[in-house]
Amino acid sequence: MQAIELFRVIRYVITDHCTNLTRWRYYPHSESGEHTVRFLAWAMRPRRTRKKTRSAARRCY
Repeated sequence: MQAIELFRVIRYVITDHCTNLTRWRYYPHSESGEHTVRFLAWAMRPRRTRKKTRSAARRCY
């Protein structure tokens, strides 16, 4: 059983429903508070944005 635990991987997934952006990351071994905090900090930090370009396809609400 312990040998299997060494190969286990935990996936964290978060989705921004306003932009429909899904982000995920994998962490080794088992779920822990440290992995959860690291993932949330990574997922919520500001991102570099690309220049917005005009495109023919636009969302209409």
